[in-house]
Amino acid sequence: MNDRPMKDLLRAGPGVNFDAIETSGTPGFVGDKTEGEKALADGAAQLADLQEQLFAASRTGGSTKSVLLVLQAMDTAGKGGIVKH
Repeated sequence: MNDRPMKDLLRAGPGVNFDAIETSGTPGFVGDKTEGEKALADGAAQLADLQEQLFAASRTGGSTKSVLLVLQAMDTAGKGGIVKH
């Protein structure tokens, strides 16, 4: 793993050129697919909690924070399934 916080590794700043970003990149992660699946499963509970907090804050007026998620992949890579799920 990289020493920089994940929020800094994935944040798209002003003037970002998405065409210049390596499509096979895995910012902050150096493992293979199996290790990635395990890491994702290990973080699922924390992600669910954060999603619930973001949703609740938006419903109570306690926060105006939002998330922009950019999904980039080749055709038939599963982007639609990710959005539906």
